[in-house]
Amino acid sequence: MFTLILICFLIFCLLFYVVASRVGGPLFCLAKIIHFLLTIKEKFISDTRKIYGDLCSPEGRAFMLLASTSVNDSEPKRKLNHDDFKKIVAKLEFATRVLYKSDFEVERARNSNEISIESFSRGRERNNVWISHKKDAKERKTLIFIHGGGFFFGSTHSYAGLFIPFVEKFGINVYLVDYGLSPKVDYKEIFPEVLGEVKTAISELGLNPELVTLGGDSAGGNLVMNTLRFLKQSNSPLYSQLNNILLMSPWCDLCLETKSIVAAGNRNEISLSRRLILDCDNSQVPFTSDPKEFSIAHWPEIDVLHGKRVFFNYGSKEQIGERSRFDEGIEDFGWKRFVP
Repeated sequence: MFTLILICFLIFCLLFYVVASRVGGPLFCLAKIIHFLLTIKEKFISDTRKIYGDLCSPEGRAFMLLASTSVNDSEPKRKLNHDDFKKIVAKLEFATRVLYKSDFEVERARNSNEISIESFSRGRERNNVWISHKKDAKERKTLIFIHGGGFFFGSTHSYAGLFIPFVEKFGINVYLVDYGLSPKVDYKEIFPEVLGEVKTAISELGLNPELVTLGGDSAGGNLVMNTLRFLKQSNSPLYSQLNNILLMSPWCDLCLETKSIVAAGNRNEISLSRRLILDCDNSQVPFTSDPKEFSIAHWPEIDVLHGKRVFFNYGSKEQIGERSRFDEGIEDFGWKRFVP
């Protein structure tokens, strides 16, 4: 009996190794198995719709549960400090890279005959990533995407794993914008840096702005809105040329005053816990001073989307669900809800 169990275990290990080597490594394979089991739980045993909302699918909720293991949800015994945030960043970055198969996808893109992947540092500790087709790249539509992460974590490398399959499937190019993160960089320095990088990418890559979609998620969505604000205030021709906007759950209230942000047990369909969000303010990560200037929810009016073609992706428990202010001045606006 023991011999049979041992043989079965060895066969399982062998199959696991073979599958893992094909899909991105053992960590990714293990993560996928856990994700599958969590999906079954969400479908047939018990679900977390009260936390993540009715629009989030069982697969999406399982993803959030898996990612959320990187963050301690217990009530804080002490205030978080910068060292705590560094540890959290490392865990979240690792989880994202595993779930998005980042290392595997980047290596696969480097060996592809159809697409190429390049990095641009521009003399700084940055890793802007250009994922493009080797044929007719300039004639294709391009997504310039600004990653999220609360202004203190996230990377273009981890997001590359998510977007490489999109580039291959839909025939587009993707440029991932990198930027300095808090607390290493004062958060107010992030906004002009991103603005400059968007301008530089369009110019140096020879992109047609009319074929460009400017997008971002969470903090990246906020950076998209503020980039448009800066372009409009400076009367830049680029503002009128960038007509396609993608906003994925943009972080609108940087002052953390919205009830949906601080409600107990509500993650706003992101992987950050209530404890972490509240302690951002206590430890001044990411904000070292009043962020109201960059807080979309505190703008007198939201007019930077006037005349733009906009796609919103947001969760049912998020403050962005109060959509009336965003509807104002948006032309050719097709409202859609995205279910993961």
